[in-house]
Amino acid sequence: MQRNFVNNSVTFNKIKISLLGTHIELTNNYIIMDNKVLYNSTYMNGIAVELSASSVKVSIKHEVTVFWEKDQSLLIELSEKYQGKTCGVCGNFNGNKTDDSFDKGFNVDKWKVFPTESCEDISIHPNDQCANQTSICQQHLSSPGFSDCFNVMDMGSYEKACVDDLCQCYGNHNCLCNTLTEISRQCTHAGGKPGTWRTDQLCPKSCPLNMQYLECGGPCKNTCSDPDADLLCKEHCVDGCFCPEGTVEDDIGHNGCIPVHKCPCEYNGETYSPGESNEQACKTCVCVAGHWNCTNLECPGICSVVGGSHITTYDGKSFTFSGNCDYILTKHSNNSDIAVVGNLATCNPTNQGKTDTCLNSVILVIPNATISFFSSGVVTQNGNSPFKLPVTRGPVSIFKPSSSFIIADLKSLRLKIQLKPIMQLYIVASTEEKGKMSGLCGNFNGIQKDDFKKESGITEGTSTTFVNIWKNYPYSCPDIENTFDNPCSLHLETEKHAQDWCSRLKNQSGVFSPCHSEICPEIYYQRCVYDTCKCADINKCMCAALSTYAHACAAKGVVLKGWMDPDICENELKCSENMKYSYNVTSCDNTCRSLSHYTCQVSFTPVDGCVCSEGTYLNEEDSCVDAKDCPCYYGDRVIMQSESIYNNGVTCTCNHGKLECPSRVLDCKAPMVLFNCSIYEQGHKGAECQRTCEMQDPNNCVSTGCVSDCVCPDDLLADGKGGCVKRENCSCTHNGINYLPGMSVLEDCNIW
Repeated sequence: MQRNFVNNSVTFNKIKISLLGTHIELTNNYIIMDNKVLYNSTYMNGIAVELSASSVKVSIKHEVTVFWEKDQSLLIELSEKYQGKTCGVCGNFNGNKTDDSFDKGFNVDKWKVFPTESCEDISIHPNDQCANQTSICQQHLSSPGFSDCFNVMDMGSYEKACVDDLCQCYGNHNCLCNTLTEISRQCTHAGGKPGTWRTDQLCPKSCPLNMQYLECGGPCKNTCSDPDADLLCKEHCVDGCFCPEGTVEDDIGHNGCIPVHKCPCEYNGETYSPGESNEQACKTCVCVAGHWNCTNLECPGICSVVGGSHITTYDGKSFTFSGNCDYILTKHSNNSDIAVVGNLATCNPTNQGKTDTCLNSVILVIPNATISFFSSGVVTQNGNSPFKLPVTRGPVSIFKPSSSFIIADLKSLRLKIQLKPIMQLYIVASTEEKGKMSGLCGNFNGIQKDDFKKESGITEGTSTTFVNIWKNYPYSCPDIENTFDNPCSLHLETEKHAQDWCSRLKNQSGVFSPCHSEICPEIYYQRCVYDTCKCADINKCMCAALSTYAHACAAKGVVLKGWMDPDICENELKCSENMKYSYNVTSCDNTCRSLSHYTCQVSFTPVDGCVCSEGTYLNEEDSCVDAKDCPCYYGDRVIMQSESIYNNGVTCTCNHGKLECPSRVLDCKAPMVLFNCSIYEQGHKGAECQRTCEMQDPNNCVSTGCVSDCVCPDDLLADGKGGCVKRENCSCTHNGINYLPGMSVLEDCNIW
């Protein structure tokens, strides 16, 4: 400790503490721990530092406690393990107080940190000059507030200390308060329970809000976050501001002392009142007495293919391999009506120094169609010309919410395809698909240990043999082999760089820290280092590794912002024209094409990337424009603003990106009924595919867009003359001639 003489009183202006190799410096203005200023209470290297407005407590659990009341006093408590092992001004802790003498024979100078340092001497007045102070000390120490202290301490020695203190500070009122406060504290350390000795005239104390000052209160305060903290607290009582009996301190809403049942709750930086609910990932929660009472909900399964080599199954099993083939990632177990195939192969076969593999393309197989997604962002169906997004093909809606993602949505399966910085894939399976899936993504049955089970029922012992089973064409490429090589063992300098840079994932005060309570970042850190060592483009792989953690957090309801480091993710942060970068993209109708013919009804986990500002839309030139500058799209036709086309019997005009067609007043003649496309979902067939005598199977109809019109009821067919007939009453047409039911026609000696 370093003392100072201020206004005729001795104060402490600096305390230095060394514990377990950690150096801490305490002053009135700042607290420094290992050369870093502390602004909040912290726990580091096994040392707890608790800060309050008037005091600092530094402790190692069950061993050492240093309590500093700023300016006034310093208290050091040691466990019995240090008995007889100490020295200094505080004595040798050997149980014998007679050899801790502070008489004239005791040389304080020998304990100066720097023996040659010159310190100002403080003169000690003889006690005979302070006799008039004795009555003052006796008066205060005999008050009811100190009565219990006589049972645990030799109060005579403390009375003498009181007289000496008042003598040295010439009856200064603050000096008296400091002395009485310290005697009260020594009483609590000895196991006593001092009562209220302060008055409005003697050393008064005030507390914020509705708290009250106690000389002997529980050291572990009950709060809304921990209403039962005092039950596990074994330390002696302390003085300070406390909540009245029956209340706790509101450390969430900061409203002073309140009953437990009125405690608010906190989630993601927002405060919720008791009784309010909050929808979180896979659960719904209600605030009850400062804590969330949550009910788990059925959750979709998420399978990820990231870093070109890391797969996490629907049930959470993770494995890594270096692919060289087309692999079935997921499909229905009983048939292949829906399947997802991924091409995993060496990124650059000519690069001999690196071993990185990439996800190069993803294929979605649905009935009667194969839709391919390439790392360049190109989307094709059955190998034909690329799509312009958004588009709906049968049961699949495909859209591009940002420059970095494409989403393909079916009712029970959703593909989130990341394009930047590298191609990565997230497959989301709805709960109705539980137990129905197979492939590298596992069977989605909630049991992680059987994710390597084959369709025959046998479970593979290693990820390598499991991967080889799911090659799309078994003999088109060689099996991968077991390998335990760590790419970092070949690139030690890169490993050091990766460890340093990837460690920001685990930084407890960094941009990723808000998600640490939801998802442990350790496996993402390990993947980040691994990918960086094997990757030819280090920056891309580092940036991609961070994005996988950010995406996992978003799926848990924690949207992280500002995690893209411009030094590493520079290219990803660059947006074309007048677009902006966003970390929380949830819209799927932000293009000019989406205004014309795409109804967005998809809710998805927020993604990042370049987007247009709210109220503007992306046109074909990748520029953001107002809706009034968007053209309209009808099939393959582009209709400019204010231009008109004739469609479905009416004249339609392009206005602010939407084709506006006046409503047709349809008065359907019985038994015909009106078919209104607007009440059906996107992609539904309309009047253009109604059953007729000529075309009785509507599945043979090729629809280019739903048409609203009068149609026959389901049990009747259109006769081609504006009427409806039963099937057996349909006429037949041959060479332009109608034949009634029962009539026949002769053709090439055959009667039909």
